[in-house]
Amino acid sequence: MKSGNLNKVIEVKPPMKYVCKWCGSDDITLEGYITWCVEDQVYEVGEIANSGHYCATCDGECRVDWVPA
Repeated sequence: MKSGNLNKVIEVKPPMKYVCKWCGSDDITLEGYITWCVEDQVYEVGEIANSGHYCATCDGECRVDWVPA
């Protein structure tokens, strides 16, 4: 029987989320581009825009940060 490397290090990345840069809320709507994948029957996110996001807490347009959840 061959033994494998049992000391393999697995990097676990924390979950991430977008938040409003001004108030820190994650109750935001992002503007971006999606495409329909016929094969998988799902929408795929193509790109998140740099502007045009909406924060429900601020009740207006906002900038976003990508932070650990």
